[in-house]
Amino acid sequence: MQVRIHKDIFNDSSNNDVLNDILAFFRQDRHHLILDDFDDIEAFKNSTWAQNELNSRDLKLINEFIVASTRREKEKLLISLSNENNKDFFSPREAYLYLNQPLIVLVENVEYEPPIINAIIRNFDNTGELGNAKKQIWWEFGMAAGSSAEQVINGKIENSLSNDEFVKPKENYLRYFVILDSDKKYESDIVSEGRYKFMNEKKILFHILYKREKENYMPDNILTGLESDYFNNYLNLEAGQKDFFDLEKGFNKNKSDKDWKTEIRDFFSIDEIPDSTFKILKNGSDLEIYKKGEKFKREFSKLFNYADKDNMLTRISHQPKFKNGKNEYEHIVEMIKSLL
Repeated sequence: MQVRIHKDIFNDSSNNDVLNDILAFFRQDRHHLILDDFDDIEAFKNSTWAQNELNSRDLKLINEFIVASTRREKEKLLISLSNENNKDFFSPREAYLYLNQPLIVLVENVEYEPPIINAIIRNFDNTGELGNAKKQIWWEFGMAAGSSAEQVINGKIENSLSNDEFVKPKENYLRYFVILDSDKKYESDIVSEGRYKFMNEKKILFHILYKREKENYMPDNILTGLESDYFNNYLNLEAGQKDFFDLEKGFNKNKSDKDWKTEIRDFFSIDEIPDSTFKILKNGSDLEIYKKGEKFKREFSKLFNYADKDNMLTRISHQPKFKNGKNEYEHIVEMIKSLL
């Protein structure tokens, strides 16, 4: 995260101790100092903090941040420290407590879903920033079994942000990035507003996957290696159809059933699927290790540990791009970095 410090903080020597605490973040490269205003820079240079408490190494580090501030990363989250008002600015101690929290990457199940996020970071974070930050516990996965993202975040607001320094609305101190399945059953299906309304209300950055759920991102080469009639027939579907097929349960109904939703039936061209093929795709996984239910979720996700960049890219090559031409994986990496 980027931290701008205004001149009134430097001018008040009572802030020196907490500035030393915040300086530790800058030394570790956990957060970045922004000093890009002439008056703020002059106040720093003339402060008792700079003149009496900082060694040459720290002064050199801060001067490097001053130079770098002219080309700061505009997409990264920025907070400002000042005692002028507590609505727009953070006090130094308030900022320290906020910045010292790890960023929580909130997923729908903390056991089953990290493997795909780890694969995305491993293959698409070219800087290695997120891998290093995870080792330092500057970010971590979060989710409480059986709870929704809304319940987890409300629990954080009600039970974990009680420090008297937190004078703003409690959601201002949340450090979350939420990743959700779309749960779409066909390409033009609409994502339920209920999946993201709460995040918008609390101003929490989130990403809803393009495909139905995380299993639909499994690279084809890994599924081919399973030597399964079920997965081989799944691979014969069109690329877009594979995106929204229920990979765990299959079609889970008969071809002749009358309650097919028209959009689903048309999207998968159900009437054109040979009966022998449909019979296989109807029932879900035919492998004991990947049987339907919790076993499927737990074991199947582990296959992402073997996913490589080229095959992951192939699996999303037909998808729409995001801002600046980034693919979905690159977009997820950049969003996490913007909050870190």
